[in-house]
Amino acid sequence: MPGDWNAGSTAFPYVGCMTCRLIVLLPKGPPQVLGLFLKEVATSYRLFCNGALLAENGTVFADMTAVRGTYAPQSVSLSAQDRLEIILQVANAEDRVGIRE
Repeated sequence: MPGDWNAGSTAFPYVGCMTCRLIVLLPKGPPQVLGLFLKEVATSYRLFCNGALLAENGTVFADMTAVRGTYAPQSVSLSAQDRLEIILQVANAEDRVGIRE
Protein backbone atom coordinates (compact mmCIF):
# COMPACT_ATOMS: atom_id res chain seq x y z
CA MET A 1 0.00 0.00 0.00
CA PRO A 2 1.30 3.47 -0.72
CA GLY A 3 0.19 4.83 2.66
CA ASP A 4 -2.60 5.23 5.19
CA TRP A 5 -5.97 4.63 3.58
CA ASN A 6 -7.44 7.76 5.13
CA ALA A 7 -4.57 10.18 4.38
CA GLY A 8 -4.03 12.68 1.59
CA SER A 9 -6.39 14.08 -0.99
CA THR A 10 -8.14 10.74 -1.61
CA ALA A 11 -8.83 10.01 2.06
CA PHE A 12 -11.44 7.44 3.00
CA PRO A 13 -13.16 7.14 6.39
CA TYR A 14 -11.15 4.99 8.79
CA VAL A 15 -14.10 2.64 9.33
CA GLY A 16 -14.77 0.36 6.40
CA CYS A 17 -13.67 -2.59 4.34
CA MET A 18 -11.88 -3.05 1.04
CA THR A 19 -10.39 -5.63 -1.28
CA CYS A 20 -7.12 -5.02 -3.13
CA ARG A 21 -5.97 -7.19 -6.02
CA LEU A 22 -2.50 -7.27 -7.55
CA ILE A 23 -1.28 -9.42 -10.44
CA VAL A 24 2.48 -10.00 -10.56
CA LEU A 25 3.99 -11.41 -13.75
CA LEU A 26 7.02 -13.49 -12.86
CA PRO A 27 9.98 -14.39 -15.08
CA LYS A 28 9.57 -17.60 -17.08
CA GLY A 29 11.15 -20.62 -15.49
CA PRO A 30 10.71 -22.97 -12.58
CA PRO A 31 8.57 -22.06 -9.56
CA GLN A 32 10.09 -19.41 -7.31
CA VAL A 33 9.93 -19.26 -3.54
CA LEU A 34 8.67 -15.80 -2.55
CA GLY A 35 7.89 -14.08 0.70
CA LEU A 36 5.53 -11.33 1.83
CA PHE A 37 5.74 -9.35 5.06
CA LEU A 38 2.54 -7.80 6.42
CA LYS A 39 3.82 -5.10 8.73
CA GLU A 40 0.81 -3.10 9.90
CA VAL A 41 -2.61 -3.87 8.53
CA ALA A 42 -5.23 -2.48 10.87
CA THR A 43 -7.17 -4.14 12.11
CA SER A 44 -8.22 -7.33 10.37
CA TYR A 45 -7.27 -8.90 7.06
CA ARG A 46 -7.20 -12.02 4.91
CA LEU A 47 -4.41 -12.58 2.40
CA PHE A 48 -4.93 -14.89 -0.58
CA CYS A 49 -2.22 -15.82 -3.10
CA ASN A 50 -3.30 -17.69 -6.24
CA GLY A 51 -6.58 -18.55 -4.53
CA ALA A 52 -5.08 -20.00 -1.34
CA LEU A 53 -5.63 -18.34 2.04
CA LEU A 54 -2.10 -17.74 3.38
CA ALA A 55 -2.64 -15.42 6.32
CA GLU A 56 -5.37 -13.81 8.35
CA ASN A 57 -5.57 -11.55 11.33
CA GLY A 58 -8.67 -10.73 13.32
CA THR A 59 -12.14 -11.11 11.79
CA VAL A 60 -12.86 -9.57 8.38
CA PHE A 61 -16.52 -8.78 7.78
CA ALA A 62 -18.50 -6.18 5.81
CA ASP A 63 -20.71 -5.56 8.87
CA MET A 64 -18.52 -3.28 11.01
CA THR A 65 -20.15 -4.52 14.24
CA ALA A 66 -18.71 -8.00 13.52
CA VAL A 67 -15.12 -6.86 12.73
CA ARG A 68 -12.60 -7.95 15.35
CA GLY A 69 -9.14 -6.53 15.05
CA THR A 70 -5.75 -7.88 16.00
CA TYR A 71 -2.26 -6.49 15.52
CA ALA A 72 0.19 -9.22 14.64
CA PRO A 73 2.73 -8.56 11.90
CA GLN A 74 3.53 -11.76 10.05
CA SER A 75 5.52 -13.16 7.17
CA VAL A 76 4.35 -15.75 4.68
CA SER A 77 6.22 -17.74 2.06
CA LEU A 78 4.82 -19.25 -1.09
CA SER A 79 5.84 -20.83 -4.34
CA ALA A 80 4.67 -19.30 -7.62
CA GLN A 81 5.40 -19.70 -11.30
CA ASP A 82 4.72 -17.29 -14.19
CA ARG A 83 1.88 -15.36 -12.49
CA LEU A 84 0.96 -14.46 -8.92
CA GLU A 85 -2.43 -13.08 -7.92
CA ILE A 86 -2.47 -11.39 -4.50
CA ILE A 87 -5.80 -10.50 -2.92
CA LEU A 88 -5.92 -8.62 0.38
CA GLN A 89 -9.26 -8.16 2.15
CA VAL A 90 -9.20 -5.60 4.95
CA ALA A 91 -11.81 -4.46 7.47
CA ASN A 92 -11.27 -1.75 10.07
CA ALA A 93 -13.65 -0.55 12.75
CA GLU A 94 -11.20 0.33 15.50
CA ASP A 95 -7.97 2.00 14.34
CA ARG A 96 -8.15 5.71 13.40
CA VAL A 97 -5.75 5.22 10.46
CA GLY A 98 -6.54 1.83 8.94
CA ILE A 99 -3.80 0.48 6.69
CA ARG A 100 -0.41 2.05 7.33
CA GLU A 101 2.66 2.32 5.16
